[in-house]
Amino acid sequence: MKTRFLTNKHASLLIAISLISAYAFVCMTKNCFSAAMVFIVNEGYMTKLETGIISGCFYIVYAIMQIFGGVAVDRWHPERFITFGMLGAALANIGVYFCYENYALTLAIWVLNALAQFCVWPATFKLISTFLATEHRYRALTIVTLSNPMGVTAGYIVAALVGKWQHNFLVSGIGLIVLALIWEIAFRSVKKNISEEEIHEPTYDSFSHRARTHISFFRLSLTSGLILILIVAFCRTSIEQTKSLIPTMIKESYAEVSPIFATALNIIVLVCAALGPLLGNTLRKIFKSEFVAMTTLLTCAFPFALVPLWVGKINYWIIVASISVVILLASAAGFFTTTYIAVSFAQWGKDGTVAGLLNALSSLGFVAVLFGLTAIAEFGNWTITWLFVVLLLVIAMVLSSVETPIWNHFKEDSKTQTQ
Repeated sequence: MKTRFLTNKHASLLIAISLISAYAFVCMTKNCFSAAMVFIVNEGYMTKLETGIISGCFYIVYAIMQIFGGVAVDRWHPERFITFGMLGAALANIGVYFCYENYALTLAIWVLNALAQFCVWPATFKLISTFLATEHRYRALTIVTLSNPMGVTAGYIVAALVGKWQHNFLVSGIGLIVLALIWEIAFRSVKKNISEEEIHEPTYDSFSHRARTHISFFRLSLTSGLILILIVAFCRTSIEQTKSLIPTMIKESYAEVSPIFATALNIIVLVCAALGPLLGNTLRKIFKSEFVAMTTLLTCAFPFALVPLWVGKINYWIIVASISVVILLASAAGFFTTTYIAVSFAQWGKDGTVAGLLNALSSLGFVAVLFGLTAIAEFGNWTITWLFVVLLLVIAMVLSSVETPIWNHFKEDSKTQTQ
């Protein structure tokens, strides 16, 4: 199996900038419905549940397709999938702008959007982790973890600033077309700087140091505790993505708060989400184990997660402040589950596959919020809704602590086998 990479630093920097910019914009566009929810509900176009169903269906399809996307980018050139995904997403956003009054058609278009984007994240991760010049890879991985929260934040800002919430989709569609063209031009300009080399897959055997054979992905999953990692990723993402519900929760719990002011308040939460990966990267340098860092972050979030149970009964600034801390810490934990853990599988050529799986479970975390928590908020109340968030946090804390020794052993064994 051959791998391609850049040795020219200028070419690598150009690809890193254009790639991260494109992915950040994609993150903004795929959250258009969540960003505009408070306006859509307030104007009576859809209920919270109807809006949640559209975004939820998107992430169900997106989650399933991430698995195939991860496998695809480990086998074929990933840059092709990025252009395809961006242009497909552009058509979907423009389609919603013209068809938003037809609910069924809007739902169908948004599902097609998920299909078009099936490879965008695995391809982005694959190019950063193996294609960029070596000295750029880890820095780019840290920065790309900022893409999602920054893109989501941009989506809420655009939704608040444009004249009508529908314009959010038009801006997204046009922007995607422009960035897809920039990406194509950038990649074509560096083709002459691409080098290739053969990958000799390392052998691995965690059960015996005598016979070392090529490890299957199933066995690799067992020895790394990948199942536990995926469940933690699901719970953590569900917690972080409650930020999409905050404007509606604040608006409905406090009569004096307008939709625009509720969205403005949520910018505080979104900024904290954007700062999370930077905190995670700092802790990576302090803690030797990724899961010790994650368990610490999730445990620190627990007392703050209890405060929103009194939403509507105490000052909304206290609610927003406590949620901001929870989102900051959950986002910092996401630095490890989103990118850094998948890097550990690169020596077996499975980093794209694992990145796709992690993104799939994270996407299901979106679904849990958009379907589950939105339905609870629709038919119950916000206190009960947030109680489920606290439960997810407890599950993530426990499983993260259980995974810690398994992961530490896996990392140590991996180092031994490759020395």
